[in-house]
Amino acid sequence: MKKYTDFTEQEMELIESLGFNNALPILERVQQHRKDKDHCVFCGDEFSDKNVFTDAGWRETKISGICESCYDKMFGE
Repeated sequence: MKKYTDFTEQEMELIESLGFNNALPILERVQQHRKDKDHCVFCGDEFSDKNVFTDAGWRETKISGICESCYDKMFGE
């Protein structure tokens, strides 16, 4: 397995299993969330009561870095 300095071994395994073009956008969002945990990785807005409405939504911001508004748009809820 080729090692890139920007990716962990687990991330490299994901790249290889999904294919580079499919995995790279996912990993870029994960890395962005690591750097800026207070903002949504999709819309860029700071997490607040304007884009996170429920306790589950606040938990999701910690897991995925996605605000509840963007999450609902992506998954049609």
